[in-house]
Amino acid sequence: MFTFEENWKQLSTRIQESVGGVIYPAFVLPAASNKNVTLTSITPTLGRNIALLLYVCDSCTNIPEPTVSIIGRNGLCVDVYSNLYYDTSPIIMWPCKSTNNSNQLWTLMNDGTIRSQGKCLTALVIGAAVIYNCTTKLAASSSISWKIEDNGNIINKDYKLALHADGGVLGVN
Repeated sequence: MFTFEENWKQLSTRIQESVGGVIYPAFVLPAASNKNVTLTSITPTLGRNIALLLYVCDSCTNIPEPTVSIIGRNGLCVDVYSNLYYDTSPIIMWPCKSTNNSNQLWTLMNDGTIRSQGKCLTALVIGAAVIYNCTTKLAASSSISWKIEDNGNIINKDYKLALHADGGVLGVN
């Protein structure tokens, strides 16, 4: 695998320059068995998939935690109701404002929490979403850990429920 990483730039260039999947001149990769692997062609599917291979980075310790607006399929933003950051303040859907409105900005943390102004998006067992202090007992017993799926769904890891508003109606929790 290390040899593959060492030759990634040349291999990537050859794949991109291939015509009809034919790699010319052939690309040779040393294999672990001390036998060379000669790459002369590539299928379109493999070409697309190989482009998504991740590069090993030993110094990649600073993983970004982006701050974003979470916008529903209805075009409304996930919003801390009336900018009230009291524990159990409801989370609602509201028309998106400018990027300076903190109650519509959410930081996607590496620990799986989603935070606004340092408080956690929290799922309650009754199915409601609220804002809550991340370190309190209720937050620990409720679920503050979320998974963002490839299709954009935001799923609570404990309750396995998706973050959504009934009917996508304005102001609905």
